Amino acid sequence: AVSSGETAHLTDANIQAVNDLIAQEMEDKNLPGVVVGVWTPDEGEYVTAQGTANLDTGRAREPEDPFRIASITKTFTGTAVLQLVDQGRLSTSDKLSTWYPEFPNAEEITVDDLLRMRSGIVDPYDKDFLQMWIENPTMDFSPEEVIAASAARADEFEPPNEETEYNNLNFVFLQEIELIRT
Repeated sequence: AVSSGETAHLTDANIQAVNDLIAQEMEDKNLPGVVVGVWTPDEGEYVTAQGTANLDTGRAREPEDPFRIASITKTFTGTAVLQLVDQGRLSTSDKLSTWYPEFPNAEEITVDDLLRMRSGIVDPYDKDFLQMWIENPTMDFSPEEVIAASAARADEFEPPNEETEYNNLNFVFLQEIELIRT
């Protein structure tokens, strides 16, 4: 929420409008607690924590509370990979076999297939794994372990670039490729 005119201002009225929007979203989406930040260049910032952080104890939400950002990291990874493409350090037509020659279908799967969720590989994050992760949110597992878990299910793979299917492993591969290329 900003005032009319050429520039945005963190006025009391605008901050109240932001708080009203937050309250409405919390009600509409049944959110127990949120942290919201607004940063306006040369104007300042407004950071607020509202609601409850812990439903069992009733502890209030604090701006410093950690949040699991989960798949939002895919946008960061995709952006980094496309920056490498722009720099000529990577091509969307590069084959996965360049980095993972032993992975099933790696000679058929391109960086573009990974970016567009069209690799045909099996996501090792099945319901049982996800439930275990929800119950143990600090559980540690390496990219190598996840890649091996998928490779073990190669008989379930589909040919690349035939179907679009959301699959976390596509971006695990892209993350690893990006680390190698930087």
